[in-house]
Amino acid sequence: MALLNHPPVPVADGVWRITRGFPLKINVFLVREGDGVAVFDAGHKPMGPVVRAAANALGGATRVVVGNAHADHRGGARGIGAPVHCHADERADVEGDGGVHYFDYDLLPLLARPLTPRLMASWDDGPLEVAATLAEGDRIGDLEVIHLPGHGPGCIGLWRAADRLALSNDCFALFDPALPRAGRPRIPHPAFNWSTERCGESIAKLAALELAQGYTFAVPAGSAPREAIRRPLPATGPYMIAGYRPGVELRLVRNPHFREWSPAAQPAGNPDVIVYRFGAVLDDALTAIQRGSADWVLNHGAVPADRRRELRTRYASQTHTALLPGIFYASLNTRVPPFDDVRVRRALNYAVDRGLLARTFDALPTCQVIPPQLPGYSPYCPYTRGPTRSGVWIGPDLAKARRLIAASGTAGMKVTFVSDAATPKARTSSRSCAGSATGHRRVPVPGRRYGQTISDSRNRVQISGGGWDAEYPAASSSSGVSCSRRRLDTTASTSCSASRTSSASSAPASRTMAGSSIMEARAAAS
Repeated sequence: MALLNHPPVPVADGVWRITRGFPLKINVFLVREGDGVAVFDAGHKPMGPVVRAAANALGGATRVVVGNAHADHRGGARGIGAPVHCHADERADVEGDGGVHYFDYDLLPLLARPLTPRLMASWDDGPLEVAATLAEGDRIGDLEVIHLPGHGPGCIGLWRAADRLALSNDCFALFDPALPRAGRPRIPHPAFNWSTERCGESIAKLAALELAQGYTFAVPAGSAPREAIRRPLPATGPYMIAGYRPGVELRLVRNPHFREWSPAAQPAGNPDVIVYRFGAVLDDALTAIQRGSADWVLNHGAVPADRRRELRTRYASQTHTALLPGIFYASLNTRVPPFDDVRVRRALNYAVDRGLLARTFDALPTCQVIPPQLPGYSPYCPYTRGPTRSGVWIGPDLAKARRLIAASGTAGMKVTFVSDAATPKARTSSRSCAGSATGHRRVPVPGRRYGQTISDSRNRVQISGGGWDAEYPAASSSSGVSCSRRRLDTTASTSCSASRTSSASSAPASRTMAGSSIMEARAAAS
């Protein structure tokens, strides 16, 4: 029954996560291994039966890989009932006191000192017999072991280069057990570290793997945590900033210190000068490309239907259609009315006109956050009129939506849809989503402040629009962002989704896309 009530969440191809605990959230990962799954970390003692049930549903637990010996990592192992493996340097603690001998509770705040040892003891289920030890480079399914000492002498993570996925164990922490509260990534609390100094070294080792995190960059130590607008940070690419006018233009020239170490990973590039012009009107940008005065245009939205027809007829040889593994979606705040009621969230899913959204964004309707082109996608759409096994969205089911709204007692409640003022067709999106089941008003927020506005819980945003393109051909590229419970509810996240499956492009020089910034590139002399 534990499994049925709390199924594991898929986070990547062949990888699932189970999360339990309060106030400290504990993660256990299931990794496909043959016909079963390897359990990476066992969680605390109460999690054992839950993890065992989840593993059995996926073919059974092949082994329990203990990432470190602490109670919240080994406590559930006996309840899972599979052979225990760990790093050789962690064996003594897994078979012993769980690392308690190097804990220093005096480093905790005064009130936490008497309570924490009792809590840790309640999580533990005693020493374990280790069936085999692991070393860096050993395989767990299609992931490999990486040694990350610090929190424990044999603390390990798992790494898969194919989609740059890392399961980091307690290499770093997002939670301070001394307070307790969540926060930014940090070195684990020194009260529980075998070596806090080695923790820092392991974090650097993990960062060097270039994990699959979009919009994340390595910067020099001591860099201020703010946008580098006037003084750019040092970088290692083939180009350097020669001039920048915020919101107007960015000019790049060749970096005289650049040396091409790998044509595949970091090519030298062809143009000598690249000029980005921002704020271009899409219509004007497309015309500039057609006339040869620009090379490439970036547009976060669909090319208007009349311009698409023009491109595909008059400029057919220069127009190419590309499949984009991305989605448009609506985020629902499940902590404020009316979307704190699951019936309202389901009503919106049934009522939304995904077809209208798809036509607006030149996309295909879908009912899930994983685009059809990615591994792990399975046709599935319960939120449609007359659902079939094909998983295809057919049309809205307004009758079912109205029944759910009536049952929830929220009929007539006003909903505010917050949208990015810079996003094309945002008005259509808000009307199709929020206006499909109840009255609504739209509040456009300038693009620069949009992300901050919808992410700040103090603003109590009810519903907002968004979009995401996968950076890598893996389901984790979409599910990790779209299903994060910090941002939106998984039941509601697909309520207004449309899969971005086509994009028209045209350019006299065979470079192309379509408009909010325009680029001119001067070819290298030859």
